[in-house]
Amino acid sequence: MVNSLVFDAVTKQRNDREILRLTAEIGLLENAYFKKNSEINIDMARSLGFKDDFSKVHFSSENTRMTGNVSLLDNEI
Repeated sequence: MVNSLVFDAVTKQRNDREILRLTAEIGLLENAYFKKNSEINIDMARSLGFKDDFSKVHFSSENTRMTGNVSLLDNEI
C-alpha cells in the first residue's frame, strides 16, 4: 500500500509538471497566432494569390431569376 501511495505521488508530480509545460506551450502558440493574425490584411492576401472576383460567387435567394439560387417549393424553412 505504501508503495502504491509513493507511485501515485510521483505520477501526480510528473503530471503536474507536464501540465505546466503544456500550458506554457499553449501560451506561446496563442501569442504566435495573435501576432500572425494581426499581420493579415487584404494586400498580403492578394500577394499570396487571393482574388476578390465575386462574379463567380452565387448566393442563395428566393428570387428564381438569379443564377445559382435555391428555390423553396413548399416553404421548407
